[in-house]
Amino acid sequence: MKNSTRAIVIAFALLPAGLVAQPNSETLDVNALTTNVASDGNLDETRTTDSGKYLSYATQLWLAAQDGSGSLCVAAQTFRQAGVDFVPGPISNNGNASTLYNKVWKINKTMIDSFAAGLYSGAVPPAIANWPAHGDASQGESFYLAPFVDVNRNGYYNPLIDGDYPCIQGDQAIFFVFNDDVFHTNTGGASLGVEILGMAYAYSNESFLDSVQFVQYTIRPKKKAL
Repeated sequence: MKNSTRAIVIAFALLPAGLVAQPNSETLDVNALTTNVASDGNLDETRTTDSGKYLSYATQLWLAAQDGSGSLCVAAQTFRQAGVDFVPGPISNNGNASTLYNKVWKINKTMIDSFAAGLYSGAVPPAIANWPAHGDASQGESFYLAPFVDVNRNGYYNPLIDGDYPCIQGDQAIFFVFNDDVFHTNTGGASLGVEILGMAYAYSNESFLDSVQFVQYTIRPKKKAL
């Protein structure tokens, strides 16, 4: 059956700070800014590295769409104090997926370049070995998740045998994946049924890019049951 097309509106919301436990996160910190990148897509506490001055307390992707019947679907998470519309991980049949994927993956370009040049003497750094290139297809997850350079073009990520390595933007990147295929306890809106692959990244050089951070999103609809 052909997938129906949904029009998606994307917005970023700057939210007030709150005292709510955060999912697992890592800090994007390669240049003049720092941001905590969380496993459910929240980008928290963007600051300047020199003074620690806040530029934003939190940023989150908000999505809205109208389905084929005209019903409104909304995913708009705030600080989780009233509930959540997003959970970590790809859409999955595994009820523990949000726990298994409650993490983000941080890596530097210098490590990737050194590995690709063969400077690790056959060893694979954990950040490269644990890169989440594939989901568990047996659980209905997307087979391809985090982007990678497929050296021998066989479609599988195998850094130890084939020398494959992560494909990132910038001089430092953090990959994360989350979805809204859950009951939306924050907005109460109907789920869009999407998973979002995110990459937050930044450059470190003597230009205006030293004071810029980027976030790239790939939004995928839920697979139709056969």
